[in-house]
Amino acid sequence: MKKVTFRGWDGIVAVITLGMKRGHRDCHGLTKRESDKRYRVWIKKDQNEKEELDTLIHEMLHCASWQSEEDWVAQTATGIADALYEWGFRRVD
Repeated sequence: MKKVTFRGWDGIVAVITLGMKRGHRDCHGLTKRESDKRYRVWIKKDQNEKEELDTLIHEMLHCASWQSEEDWVAQTATGIADALYEWGFRRVD
């Protein structure tokens, strides 16, 4: 489990746990809003690096802008992930 604090967004905290909760096996990620400033995020384990990057950005966008439309979040996350991946960004364990 990792904690990530978004300082620019009113102290939102996202807790990232690799693996999915039961009942959400078709999702790549899931965000639950616990309060105005706290979110819990699950990221599915068995994704390739690029998919995992896309999913992480997607879920962080939900934390940053909870009211945003899903289509906008998905398109924006994929665009950012594609650019970062093209520039050589990879997961470091």
